[in-house]
Amino acid sequence: MKVWKTVRRIGEHWRRKRMGEARRRGTAEQRVKEAIARDKAKLYRAMGINLTSPEDQALRTTLDAFLAHLDEGEWESRKSAIVERLETTKATTLWATRPIRDQQDEIGWYLMLAELALTDPLCQETNQAARTLPFLTAIGKALAHRERVERLDEKIKEVVGDFRHSPDGVLFEILVALTYAGHGWNVRAVSSPKRNTGVNELKLMAYESWPAFVRTPPAVCASCA
Repeated sequence: MKVWKTVRRIGEHWRRKRMGEARRRGTAEQRVKEAIARDKAKLYRAMGINLTSPEDQALRTTLDAFLAHLDEGEWESRKSAIVERLETTKATTLWATRPIRDQQDEIGWYLMLAELALTDPLCQETNQAARTLPFLTAIGKALAHRERVERLDEKIKEVVGDFRHSPDGVLFEILVALTYAGHGWNVRAVSSPKRNTGVNELKLMAYESWPAFVRTPPAVCASCA
């Protein structure tokens, strides 16, 4: 009987120890997610998928630069809202199928595609990614010249804020400004007007906000003199 009690005490000790280790590793749901992430990482290595290429690093640079202008917890909230909206667009017939795209927060959708490309590349909407990620990657490569672009942060705040529904124009402005900066120009951003609708919006954008950036020659630039 004493031997049996001793065995039971030892078994209980190890059971509690394993439970304590499990609790330290997080909830059951967290442990499942971590296990899936580890298995996917092994699969990526086996497939030769390199998530540290120069293009991936440039995409990460863009993602970090844009997310830095969101409030704490805002990114997770916006991602959840995007997923919820995409869930409601499911169609039961082929002819009723809509594009996998979130136009209510399109810049959030773009950044979500970028994050997936860096963290879970096999879980990706390839048509949308092929249209969006090269543009974001180009911005990331050009951000090395951001010191020459005055008020660039304000432009990024615009694209993740007021222009979240239609970010393409402001993204193009950012890339153009950084491209000029990369060629030795000093660039100053001009605030974009608030969005409007219809023909008035086109006139406002075409005549009052263009150009969105004002170029000034650098103090020292032999090729631009």
